[in-house]
Amino acid sequence: MRIPAFVGCLLACSSPMAFAAHPLTSEDTGTQGNGNWQLEVNADRAKERDTSNANIVANATLARGLGETIDFGVNLPWQRLQNGDDPRETQRGFGDASIFIKWRLYEQDKLSVALKPMVTVPTGDSDKGLGTDRSQTGINSIASWGDDTLTVLANAGYTYADNKVGDRKDILNASTAALFGVAEHFRVIGELGTNSNSDMDSAKWPAFANVGVIYSPTDKLDLDIGYRHGLNKAADLYSFGAGVTVRW
Repeated sequence: MRIPAFVGCLLACSSPMAFAAHPLTSEDTGTQGNGNWQLEVNADRAKERDTSNANIVANATLARGLGETIDFGVNLPWQRLQNGDDPRETQRGFGDASIFIKWRLYEQDKLSVALKPMVTVPTGDSDKGLGTDRSQTGINSIASWGDDTLTVLANAGYTYADNKVGDRKDILNASTAALFGVAEHFRVIGELGTNSNSDMDSAKWPAFANVGVIYSPTDKLDLDIGYRHGLNKAADLYSFGAGVTVRW
């Protein structure tokens, strides 16, 4: 079974097997600080273009600060993938787990730069389309400029998306995003992104626009909602989702 385009976008749009500060796919340069933890749980429901399929991907990401500028983390996705109009063909289960390090290597005034290498472990059932049956590796470069009022992010990366179903293995990604502090505790986000098409028969890169709101009642808690819209026929029609992030 081919992995749906929405899942492929989540796996490649901003970082290898990307999971950034939801609802963004673009990663930021922030780290947790030495000994601090962060748990992010989110879910997105996507409507495929030209089909009746609606797929759900949920992620749980746990990260710990190893020093002031380095995070180590793991991510475990859960997926519900429709296959045609027959509910009996719907597949559910855990996908491929990921391990990552984020290193903020430069910081000066409002500008910071980070790298995020990552590797996935083939824990998902590839026969059901829930995994790739192969380890995958990649690295994402991240730049951030701004402050609490306005932050601009830029990401570019590469994933070696090894697989056994004949999909493209060399995946490039690029995205940019802006976060606006519009009121106390509230940030509004806007984002544009694209990545290589995993389908070897298509050279058109899926592209999307993303908008959302992040509400932070304290510096230890974020609540978010977002809507992503496909900008061309290679991308899913739309998706929407919500998440919660807790730090301690």
